[in-house]
Amino acid sequence: MAKKPPAVALRPPPAPVDPRAADRFVDAGTQTSERRNIQPPKRSRTAARRGPPRGLVARRDGRTLKRMTVYLPADLAKRLALHCVRHDRDVSDTLTEAVRRLLGRAS
Repeated sequence: MAKKPPAVALRPPPAPVDPRAADRFVDAGTQTSERRNIQPPKRSRTAARRGPPRGLVARRDGRTLKRMTVYLPADLAKRLALHCVRHDRDVSDTLTEAVRRLLGRAS
């Protein structure tokens, strides 16, 4: 069975585009020349960001805490996690209490 040759249709080339056509289109939607001078309000970087500064975390209870990374030996980390589960405590609160005791500031 012989294949049919593909049908070819010749289209006329597109009309040349006037480079000012886009400007006319935009200007047609502008009612007054004042609209071209409208600029969005400038926002400062600090105004755009909400919440506490970088590295600080706001808790639901109103406390603001500093985020830190702590590296512990695997066996100590496991013991800490088990202790927190048994006593229904947060790891952060337990470490905070331990560091306060170590540094001599029970506040």
